[in-house]
Amino acid sequence: MESMSGKSRLNENQKEKLKEEIKFYTEILKLLSTFTFLTAGGVIGLFYKMNNPISVIFIIFGIALIVGFLSGIIHIYGTIRTLLRRMEL
Repeated sequence: MESMSGKSRLNENQKEKLKEEIKFYTEILKLLSTFTFLTAGGVIGLFYKMNNPISVIFIIFGIALIVGFLSGIIHIYGTIRTLLRRMEL
């Protein structure tokens, strides 16, 4: 009887740990999404000032940042889905 309650307690501890991990990754996902939208807004604003040669460099750099943020969002989303599946088991 005691071994069964020990197993369920361990299982509850693992679930709590997974919940905390999911919360952590969700916060990172929110930050990456915010960075993506803010950077995209800046790049769009720079498109209106294309006559300045330095803005082209910033546009290219901004697009590279957006691609990096989007790949991070996709990776974090996959990690969250994996953790959710593990928590269901």
